[in-house]
Amino acid sequence: MARILILFGALLLAASQSEVVRADDLLWPLPESRILTGGFADSRNDHFHGGVDLRTFGRALPVVAPADGWVERIAVSPSGYGRVLYFRLSDGRTAVFGHLSRFEPRIESMMRDSQLVRGTYRMDCLYADSTMSCVFRKGDLLAYTGSSGVGAPHLHFEIRNEAVQTDPLRNFSPLDKTDPLITGVSWISLSDITPTARGKRVTLTREAGSRWQGSAIRSDEAVALFIQTYDPGPWGRHAVPSVIRVLIGDRIAHEIHCARIDLLGPAEIYARIVWSARRHNDTDIRRLFDMPTANADSMDVSRGWLHDLNGEPVTVQVVDRAGNTAEVFLNVTAGAWNPLKSPSSGGTLCSGRFEVELGHDPLAAWAEIESLGDREIRIGPDDFAFGDRHVLTYRLADGESLPGLYFYERRESGGRRTLWRRADRDATESIACNVLRGGVYGVAEDHDPPRLLVSGGQGKLTFELTDSESGVDDSSIRCAVDGRAAIPEFEYDERGGPIWTDQPLGKGPHDVVFWAADRAGNERSWNVTVTVR
Repeated sequence: MARILILFGALLLAASQSEVVRADDLLWPLPESRILTGGFADSRNDHFHGGVDLRTFGRALPVVAPADGWVERIAVSPSGYGRVLYFRLSDGRTAVFGHLSRFEPRIESMMRDSQLVRGTYRMDCLYADSTMSCVFRKGDLLAYTGSSGVGAPHLHFEIRNEAVQTDPLRNFSPLDKTDPLITGVSWISLSDITPTARGKRVTLTREAGSRWQGSAIRSDEAVALFIQTYDPGPWGRHAVPSVIRVLIGDRIAHEIHCARIDLLGPAEIYARIVWSARRHNDTDIRRLFDMPTANADSMDVSRGWLHDLNGEPVTVQVVDRAGNTAEVFLNVTAGAWNPLKSPSSGGTLCSGRFEVELGHDPLAAWAEIESLGDREIRIGPDDFAFGDRHVLTYRLADGESLPGLYFYERRESGGRRTLWRRADRDATESIACNVLRGGVYGVAEDHDPPRLLVSGGQGKLTFELTDSESGVDDSSIRCAVDGRAAIPEFEYDERGGPIWTDQPLGKGPHDVVFWAADRAGNERSWNVTVTVR
């Protein structure tokens, strides 16, 4: 599947920019823009995108309630979604709006109250039910777009059904008579399977419209299929199709529902797409099968594998959100399923003081670990990625202590990228982080705390907080101004931000107390006097 980051048109619909799109009784939440810059289920570096991104032209555009509802949750973080609002709709679903600049005044007040109680800019507060005073009607103002969190200015928009992210565009129905496009199909035998394998290309011959005949597949082993596909759609950019299935005759052998993402299930992004193709060719090649996990004593067949076929018809079917369909017809001869040819997963990958818990990830069976020194390892082979995140643990040597140590990953372009340590208050003899892809990982020392600069401007205070070694731990940042709790609005891209106070700051000197730590656990406090002009 071609990676879906191409913008084809300036408009999503033929309607004018002032017209609000309605469908399924929902109101389009961003009246001043319908231009998509990111689609649902797009592949990202470590997950499938759980919503759509809308262009905001670098302006603070109003976000309105798509239906009657109430504020269910507010969260603020300098990473991820930034300032995000979870709005419970009257039908029980939840609309999510991320990367906001500010909320409607009542919601903004709720956010500030929670921040003051916690004492940090980062907060996450869940509200019990609709008896809250923050109830809104369809079309009411909820917030304004911005660039908080990660990424350029845009609005991230989701619709959730409990813990399942669903394609929000399914709720809006512009005319769509365009079939999905299948740009490639390939196949592989069981004994040839590896995490980087892309299969043997099938020659496609158009029969009519979006119906294709593929060249015959012949193997003495069980075989499986890969696909590259996308939906041109009516929204001005390529999209991930809603459903992809493999049928043997009329029987479904494998089915992928791309229009829903279960947040409680495993992410498994690189169990579903080939990481090496995305890394080197900016291309999504999707596996239409589960990676084999059978042990020698098991005869279970992994889903999607085609076996014991003698020239039988197999169909690869792609369906978009409007029901338009594209198909490839194949004639497949495949041998018996032989679990002895498939690797087993599980266990632990160890080297020196490092270990990776592999769990039940089928891709982990191909993982390798090599020591590059007492504090550095390489996880391979080349272009390797796990199916999901795994925990990498480093056991402390004699004389080492937790404050002052941090994890890093070496960048291909040079230098290091600091990794977040997993929070474990009971751990005293080890530290851990999450890993997803192969590469060089290590543990380094940092014994210098962050550096702070506080400045006074026209009626406000601003700060800059830096740490050139392990990086700033934003969850540690706290502040008081003139003895009252204040909120330091730290954003990573800006290396700081304004200091919010619940009362206006008059001209003259103000006493500022500041606390912060870096990701190696080095803490520091400051007492400074800053003059506001």
